[in-house]
Amino acid sequence: MYCVIGEKILRCEVKKKEELSSLCKVGSAQKEQSIANNRLFKTEQEAAQFIKKRKMNKVNENKQVANAVATCKALYEKLYEETGIEVRTIDRQWTVSSAEKHIIKLKRTLLDKPETHDKNVSKSFGIAPNPKKDKKKLTQKNKSSNHDSRSNAKSNRAEKSSSEKRYSNRNSTRNNATKSFSSKMK
Repeated sequence: MYCVIGEKILRCEVKKKEELSSLCKVGSAQKEQSIANNRLFKTEQEAAQFIKKRKMNKVNENKQVANAVATCKALYEKLYEETGIEVRTIDRQWTVSSAEKHIIKLKRTLLDKPETHDKNVSKSFGIAPNPKKDKKKLTQKNKSSNHDSRSNAKSNRAEKSSSEKRYSNRNSTRNNATKSFSSKMK
């Protein structure tokens, strides 16, 4: 018997045959290994054909993936030309049907809410937002947050000072009470 391990064809002796795999002594070292039954062959030629078929299948799969990638990129470029929506394609799964569904969803969203087009594009669709608009928004937010933080800080200081006064008043009355108590004890 012959078995295929990776890209190698090795002689093996089947010790125990089960439904899905077999326990075999493999190679010249006679090492015991569990090998899938679909990788055991009677002749070396059958094992070689199995490896050849597997390589051809991988090549075909890679070609199909490459074709799907090219088709999806073309679809997204067409979408960009039509609507101005640029889709970040780094994280895309490259199947044509999923790309078509995604494009339909993007177009529907654009039709339903055209007034929020810029926001949708920058968040959902992966376009980098307009830096000038963002800087204006950030400076406005920072100004308002700085003003809020200043007023909060003032109120916090006022609260602290009033609580410190109360605490110091409490301590002074305690100190006075202990002094008077200790003087009475003498």
